[in-house]
Amino acid sequence: MILLYFLFLVSVFEEIIFRGFINSRMQGLLKNKYITIIIVSLLFSLIHWPFNSMWFQGSPLEYFRVHLPYHLILSLLHFIFQNLYNKYQNLAAPILVHFVYDYIQWFFIKEVNLLV
Repeated sequence: MILLYFLFLVSVFEEIIFRGFINSRMQGLLKNKYITIIIVSLLFSLIHWPFNSMWFQGSPLEYFRVHLPYHLILSLLHFIFQNLYNKYQNLAAPILVHFVYDYIQWFFIKEVNLLV
């Protein structure tokens, strides 16, 4: 079930929304693909903020300070996913890489928690 969760509820939906819809619409509006990628990268990072901050015991500013590296990694991942989408003109490549990244991340977090 966790495979289906990461594949369909996370990877597929996020890639359809960010690569297939938001980024495409923003490129049509702004006509500058680099500014578009930066803006959508920030949105991609910010969309993860509410979910991840639910378990954080502190203020929003403290959360941002502590988790800034995580959100920078998310922005970098957006650039990777966007480059895959631009290269292949297909959502399959970013969906697959997104799925593998999320699943491996979950697997290692689960294994580390079991060891503690």
